Amino acid sequence: MQPSPLIGKAPADGEDENRLLLHFAAPRGPALIAKWISYQVSNAERQDWRRGIEAAFRYREREGHPQVPYEHTEGPYPLGRWLSDQRHTCRTGTMTGERAAELEELGVVWDTADHAFDQSLAAARAYHRLHGTLAAPGARPSSASRSGSGSPSSAGPRTSAGGSPPNNRSGTG
Repeated sequence: MQPSPLIGKAPADGEDENRLLLHFAAPRGPALIAKWISYQVSNAERQDWRRGIEAAFRYREREGHPQVPYEHTEGPYPLGRWLSDQRHTCRTGTMTGERAAELEELGVVWDTADHAFDQSLAAARAYHRLHGTLAAPGARPSSASRSGSGSPSSAGPRTSAGGSPPNNRSGTG
C-alpha cells in the first residue's frame, strides 16, 4: 500500500517541509477528510459552546446576573471555568464576533478585576454620601494597643461618641 500523498503546496528549494501527511487504511478523498476533521474538531467545539452558553443563560435566569465564580459548576458542567476560558479567548482576539455578541447579550463582565474595583468604588461613594466620610467604624483598640504595643496608624482613626474624630489625641474621647 502506498502512503497518502502530502497535503499542500510543495516547498521551494531551501524551504523546510511543512506539509501534512495523513495515512489511511483505504484511500480517502480530500473532501471526505476535510468533512471528518471538521466534524471531529469543530462539532465538539460547537457542542461545548452550546453547553456553556446554555448553562450561562440558566445561571443568569436563576441568579439575576452572569458573574459566575470560577469554581462554580452547573450540574457536571464547569461553567465558571468555561466563562474564564471565553474571556481569555476574547482577550487573545480569537473569539468570533457572533459569540462575543451572544456573551454581551448575556451581560458577561469581560474584565473581572475592573468590575470588582468598580463595585468597591461605588460602595465607597455610597458610604461617603451617607456618612460624609470614608472612615468606616471599627472595633475600638484595647487599652494595651493604645499604650504603645500597636502602632497608632494601624489602629485607624478614633471617633468620639458623635461619630466624628476627636479634637485631641490624649486618648479621651
